[in-house]
Amino acid sequence: MNPRPRIIQRSARMARFDEFAQSFAVRAGVRSAGVAFLFATIVYGLIVGGHLGVASQASQFVNGLSRVMGLSAQQIIIGGLERETPESVLAAIGVESGGSLIGFSAENAEMRLKNIDWVADATVRWIFPNRLEIKVIERIPFAIWQREGKYYLIDATGAAMTADPKPYAGKLLLVTGEGAQLAVAGLVNHLESNVALKSRLVAASRVGERRWNLHFPNGVKVLLPETGVEGALGRLEKLEIEQGILERAIGFIDLRLPDRMVFVPLKQQDAAPAAEANVKMSRQ
Repeated sequence: MNPRPRIIQRSARMARFDEFAQSFAVRAGVRSAGVAFLFATIVYGLIVGGHLGVASQASQFVNGLSRVMGLSAQQIIIGGLERETPESVLAAIGVESGGSLIGFSAENAEMRLKNIDWVADATVRWIFPNRLEIKVIERIPFAIWQREGKYYLIDATGAAMTADPKPYAGKLLLVTGEGAQLAVAGLVNHLESNVALKSRLVAASRVGERRWNLHFPNGVKVLLPETGVEGALGRLEKLEIEQGILERAIGFIDLRLPDRMVFVPLKQQDAAPAAEANVKMSRQ
C-alpha cells in the first residue's frame, strides 16, 4: 500500500484543524477585547457619575486598561487657539494627554467646547485608537455693550463674553440700549463706506430697538432715521469732508427727515452729555 495518500489526507486534516484553531482564537480574542472594552466603559461611566467610592483607584485602573488596549490619548492636536489655552480646551472635554479615551464622544466634546466663553464653533475628530484632532473657531471682540450700568464684550453676532471689556475700551465701539448688541453689526457695515464718520465715532445708542443715535467727540449727537440709514450717513459724510461739521459747536444733528437736516447749537450747559460721560467711565 502506498502511504502517501494517507499522509496527504492527514496533512489536510491538520491544516483544517489549524485554521479552526486560529479562527477560534481570533474570535475569542475579539470577544475578550469587546468584553474588556464594555467593562471599562461601564466602570468609566460609574466614575463620571460618582457612583464609585474609590474613584481615584478605579480611574487609575481605567487609564491602565486604556493604555493596554491602545485607547489612550497619545496624540492631541489643537488648532485655532488665540485667547483660550490648550489646558482649558482639554479640561472642557475631560481628556488629558495620555488619558483614557474609553467612553469618549466627539459629539459631546464639541458641545462642551461651544460652552467655553471664547469659542464660537468647534470640531472634534477621534482617529481611532489614540489620536484626537480639535479645531476651534474663536469669537472676535467686536464692540462693547453697555446695559443697566454694566459693560459686556460682544462679538459680531451680539454674543456676550465674560472677559473683562476694559482692555478694549477706546478701541471698540461702545453701544448702549436694548437690542444694540444684535444691531451693531449692521450699523458698522453702513459705516464702512463712510470712513470720515467711522474714524470719529465714539458711541452709539439704540433707541426703541428701531434706530440709532451716534455720539461724536465734543458732544455732537446725530439722530439717524429708522430706514435709509446709508443715505443719511452719506449726506453727513459729505458735510464732514467739505465743512468739518463735527468740529463745530453743534448739540445734535437730526437726519430723520429724508429731505432736510436739522442742526441744533450746542449749549454750554450741555457740553458733557450723559452718553459722553458713560464713554469716559468705560475707559477708566
